[in-house]
Amino acid sequence: MLGFDKNTFAVPVAKQDHTDLIKKIADSVVRRRMAMPVTLLIESCKPINRIASQFVLVISPLLSLFVPYDKIDAFSDMLQDSKCVEKLLSEIENKNNALTNS
Repeated sequence: MLGFDKNTFAVPVAKQDHTDLIKKIADSVVRRRMAMPVTLLIESCKPINRIASQFVLVISPLLSLFVPYDKIDAFSDMLQDSKCVEKLLSEIENKNNALTNS
């Protein structure tokens, strides 16, 4: 055997529940009326969401000037899990539909 353990090629899963973060991001996106561009960006980056989460960690020293590090870490953790990305997309769509229908 090559020395790989059983988790070497496992799909990453979020360390915590990101429901509140997803709702805050979706609210912010819809409030700014940026649902379509953000949805397009997320959909186009879905194949590389794990790489994007690592990129967020790499630039976290710069981002920490504007955003607290715990939020950066939570966002990066959320991006690693494709289920969380899907939840974010559906939350943005639901909130945008609710805004346009009211």
